[in-house]
Amino acid sequence: MALNPGGVAAVLLLLAVLAIPYLVERRRARRRREANRRDAARWLSENPPGPPATEEQEATFLKRLAGLRLPSLQLAAAPDKPIQAAGTRIGGPAWLADGEAWPCGRDGRPMEFLAQLDFADLPPLPDYPEAGLLQFFIARSDSFGADYDDPARSDVRLIWRSEPPAGGRLHVQGPLDPLADSSPFLDEAVRAAGRPLSATLSSRLPSPDSVAVEQILIEMGLANAANVGDLLDPVEVDEEPPNQFVGGHPRFVQWDFRKPGFRDEFDRVLLQLDSQNGLIWGDCGWAVFMIRRDDLIARDFSRVAFHWESS
Repeated sequence: MALNPGGVAAVLLLLAVLAIPYLVERRRARRRREANRRDAARWLSENPPGPPATEEQEATFLKRLAGLRLPSLQLAAAPDKPIQAAGTRIGGPAWLADGEAWPCGRDGRPMEFLAQLDFADLPPLPDYPEAGLLQFFIARSDSFGADYDDPARSDVRLIWRSEPPAGGRLHVQGPLDPLADSSPFLDEAVRAAGRPLSATLSSRLPSPDSVAVEQILIEMGLANAANVGDLLDPVEVDEEPPNQFVGGHPRFVQWDFRKPGFRDEFDRVLLQLDSQNGLIWGDCGWAVFMIRRDDLIARDFSRVAFHWESS
């Protein structure tokens, strides 16, 4: 059978367009890694390895580290749960109230419905709602709306519904424009139909590269201790998958994106999603939505930081 040149060209064009987010993020990630290596080399030149931490210092560090542990909810696929207006899930149709328009990004294009959390359907977490629905929308740009210079300005929208959905409708998001739109959904069936999630109560320590851990090491004068790697072993052990969760501390593919201005601000994880359950972030990366604890308690979801990175 002869191949249709036009069809082959269309397929190649579609594949090229779908690869744009991956290629763009790879370029950004390479630049960030290079900058990180330069910063690390400069820091090491200015701070040569010092004496190893003493047993007393190690015990103090571990005690302070344990005090940072936060409860979290591990998320896993729950295929037997129904797709409905409420419920915790990734993708699928989004519930909109009567007369409510589908959210649009700053470019005026419809946003991508990524996920929703139904807190009445989740085990309780301190500071988090006990009921209500939180919907996550992201831009369809090649960065999925992420602003790497200032994650607090990312083109995302979270819609908080304190009351259970009533009336309204389930709105199926429209097809993607292969020439203009990008989406983290690798599986179109998950994007269209949704994948329900269940939650299990757990807890998390901060990552070894977290600013929280870094701050303890600096305060204790151990940032350049000869055995700093051994000090961080308990944190490494705690970093076990799955990496789709609510609460706890964020996980990072490469490093903590939070700059000094973020250190004591965006300190609570609303939702972290890695590349599973129908999603892929660049080269099998992770994405996270973070909020200030005070805003979380006030149920103000208008100020969040969104960031994702490739492996």
